[in-house]
Amino acid sequence: MIERTEATDTANRLVGRFLQHFSLVEAALDKAITTLTGLNWSVAAALTANTPFVKKVDFLFLTEAEVSEKADHERKRFLRDTRSAILRINDNRVIAAHCGFDHNQVGSIIFRRVTANQTLKISDVIWTEANVEEMCAIACELVKTIETIVDQMVPFKHKLDFSDSRNSGYATLLF
Repeated sequence: MIERTEATDTANRLVGRFLQHFSLVEAALDKAITTLTGLNWSVAAALTANTPFVKKVDFLFLTEAEVSEKADHERKRFLRDTRSAILRINDNRVIAAHCGFDHNQVGSIIFRRVTANQTLKISDVIWTEANVEEMCAIACELVKTIETIVDQMVPFKHKLDFSDSRNSGYATLLF
């Protein structure tokens, strides 16, 4: 049993605050999937409730690649940076949700992270209140960015341009 103190309450509050902001990012991805698929709300809700977070991210960026006109260099960088930021915040979510944590003497949170890929690695991940606030601000920005990506997605227009594989359906019309 964890003894309830002011320090443990603060650590719990900060972890909860981060997870609440992370849930806003996931809700933005769910809304993007609903918008991009054109499914009604209840069907989309059933789909997104059963889709892992990283698959939702993959869906958004795959849709961008397949539906939109070819992105210019600046948009490609923007999309790559956004995807990386979403995956970084998800890594923090994995830490918060799956690693035991406690407070330390200076008011930080210490997570004990154990990973086992090719070797066993045990590390302490420390979050300060400032780190949590920064992650929450990033989450809020990501929500806006996801909405912007969907809003700016230019629908793909089929053309008789066979250099783009998305136009391959037209080849059958010619023969």
